[in-house]
Amino acid sequence: MNGSRGRRFGSVGLTLQGPRVELSVRRASSLISTGPQSERAAKFAALLRDKFNLPGDFQITVEHAIPEHAGLGSGTQLGIAVGAGAAVVGGAAAAKSSGRGSNVSGANPRQ
Repeated sequence: MNGSRGRRFGSVGLTLQGPRVELSVRRASSLISTGPQSERAAKFAALLRDKFNLPGDFQITVEHAIPEHAGLGSGTQLGIAVGAGAAVVGGAAAAKSSGRGSNVSGANPRQ
């Protein structure tokens, strides 16, 4: 990463076993979030629900979260995890309502 290939910027990635983000997302009649950084997880869920017209709300249980301001991308990882869960739980119905998911069953393969 010395610029000899014309690149001005570079990065290095690595995988850690901990800390980590671990959460579960279920359908719910109202938005409920518990556990570490649950308020932040709820904000991500509400944003995704509204932006993508996801039906209903979610119950989010955050089991583990990366400490904030540790330089490990805690917000990014939490947002990705909430988004992935919301897509599995509510994404099929949203895809159908937009006309893009005629072949989507809406079943969660992990249940």
